[in-house]
Amino acid sequence: MRRMRRVLFSLLFGSRGNMVFDAIVIVAVLLPLASMTVDVPRYLIMRARLQAAANNAAEAAASQCIRTDVFRNTGRVVLDTSCAWSAARDVFSETASPMTARGYSLSLDGMHVNQPNHSVDVNASGTTMVFFGTFPGKRIHVRARSRFRMTKR
Repeated sequence: MRRMRRVLFSLLFGSRGNMVFDAIVIVAVLLPLASMTVDVPRYLIMRARLQAAANNAAEAAASQCIRTDVFRNTGRVVLDTSCAWSAARDVFSETASPMTARGYSLSLDGMHVNQPNHSVDVNASGTTMVFFGTFPGKRIHVRARSRFRMTKR
């Protein structure tokens, strides 16, 4: 037992153990720090771009698909849901295409039209790599809301 302790001590703190100690420091401390310098900005960039794509999709759905015929006849503001989904999907894919080309995976998860509150909710998510791609990716979820309105003139 004493001999084993002496061998271990000499490996860790003796001149022969410098390489072992250096390897432990590199693997346990420096690699995770290096990974964080890449992963954290990647996460923040992806979250910002994903939020922008969701905002653009919600705004497109709310602004492009108001049924003007219903508004003219009844004065009620109604959104065409099939047109809204199509507009949201098209604008989201157009906004997210530069990120997809760089290896990010972004997806439009859903859209909900709330007719009584005159709002469109868009849910989107994306996955980014963690620790140089050796661990499962981190999933990011965002939500955007846009209101649709018409004013009488």
